[in-house]
Amino acid sequence: MSASSSLGRSWLHMHDVARSLSPARRVHDFSRFALSWYYFYYGFSFGSWVSHIPTIQEKVGISNGTLGLFLVCGGISALLGIALAMHLNRSVGSAKSALSGAFMTLLLPLVGSAWLPNIGQTQARVLLMLGVLGLGVICSMVDLSNSSHAICLEKLLGQSIVGSMQGMNSFGNLMGVLVGGTCCACGVNPFVYFCCLVCCGVIISYVASTFLIGEPESIPLNP
Repeated sequence: MSASSSLGRSWLHMHDVARSLSPARRVHDFSRFALSWYYFYYGFSFGSWVSHIPTIQEKVGISNGTLGLFLVCGGISALLGIALAMHLNRSVGSAKSALSGAFMTLLLPLVGSAWLPNIGQTQARVLLMLGVLGLGVICSMVDLSNSSHAICLEKLLGQSIVGSMQGMNSFGNLMGVLVGGTCCACGVNPFVYFCCLVCCGVIISYVASTFLIGEPESIPLNP
């Protein structure tokens, strides 16, 4: 009886604390959860790509040297993503920039285009190169946009959240490698896998974007 009474009092206390939070604080908390999804999705997408690299290399028929060249080109294209993210952050804000990066993950299925019917190795290599270039732009763009938004939200909340967001990114990486590797082992078509991933990811990202904060100067700083 005493245990149930203690549990009831604890629940009432938590309910009172939740009601005592100002609307602005609740908005900021929802923004934090929404941003954590962006970090997770970014990590999951990259982890999925990494887990599929050996399978894609074997299917396309490229050497380790050629694959390395592809990856270097992806790193160079990341510079374009940084410039694009900086421009979008200044013009439309970090929230819309992060959403734009999430939509750009629609390019990710290109890395699995070798499994499309009537696609030769030459066409598959070209599409793989385009996919890796797009992945470089996506990674730098999403990373910079997420970090900019996290810093803005950190100032509004008055507490450090960047570390926990990086943790979500690492968790997404781990899950992406595990899920992607399991699907590879089970013989799931990589093109279908990436299509399902980006379709679900973009839809959830769009919904989550409605909870992201706007421009910092237009938001009340109520604790």
